Amino acid sequence: CPRPPSIANGLHSGHSSATFSRGLSVSYSCREGFQLLGNVSITCTDSGRWSRPLPRCEEVTCPRPPSIANGLHSGHSSATFSRGLSVSYSCREGFQLLGNVSITCTDSGRWSRPLPRCEGLG
Repeated sequence: CPRPPSIANGLHSGHSSATFSRGLSVSYSCREGFQLLGNVSITCTDSGRWSRPLPRCEEVTCPRPPSIANGLHSGHSSATFSRGLSVSYSCREGFQLLGNVSITCTDSGRWSRPLPRCEGLG
């Protein structure tokens, strides 16, 4: 087989090899901040071509930040919530914020916990 194909934002285990014989597999991994979608490895087939489909690396993102009762968050203007992004919470008038003011999109594509909450004053 020819050299294994490159994938955007990813690496494969075959960089140190000069030849790629039939039956040989190479594994892919993604750069930090990206997650692998698809099969981790491809194999050099009997026809001298690499098996398909190739995996791909997609940026780690989080879903929309969770809403909290009687509260608001700063994430409404963003369509994408990338790894490392933080959103802040505040409470409606007559309520006070308990807990962390902000949450962060983690490496796993989930928001950090626990969520803050808004409690009525008085």
